Amino acid sequence: MRVSASRAARQAGLSASATASALGVSARTLRRWSGRAEGAAPRGRPVRRASRAERQAVLSWLVEVGGRVGVAALRVRFPELPAAELADLLRRFKASWGERHGELACALRWTRAGSVWAVDFVKPPRRVAGLNSDNYPSPAAAINLPR
Repeated sequence: MRVSASRAARQAGLSASATASALGVSARTLRRWSGRAEGAAPRGRPVRRASRAERQAVLSWLVEVGGRVGVAALRVRFPELPAAELADLLRRFKASWGERHGELACALRWTRAGSVWAVDFVKPPRRVAGLNSDNYPSPAAAINLPR
């Protein structure tokens, strides 16, 4: 924004030092910014977008497995695709899946500042209420921890 303002000021006839002063920066800083804007080049690895066939393969597999996988599983299944591309496809798939299937996202709201809840999922070492641990795999114990 300041670089474009400085260009406009220079075209209007203001000197570099007057433009820098008006923008509240030094003339050196303004020269450095202008140099960056003119010779700006993308940084990092070039983006490799997946082809349409590759994207369709990923989306078909996500539909098959239900979309309950992470990027690590996608990287194992599709090692030739960049992780960033897989992460983007997964994010978009999950958003689309939730919209089409009416999946609700739940949010926890703390109504009392400073209160803490703890939940412990355990595998009981012996029978619980007449059930063995195979039939009752993960009881939860929730407690309110006072401040």
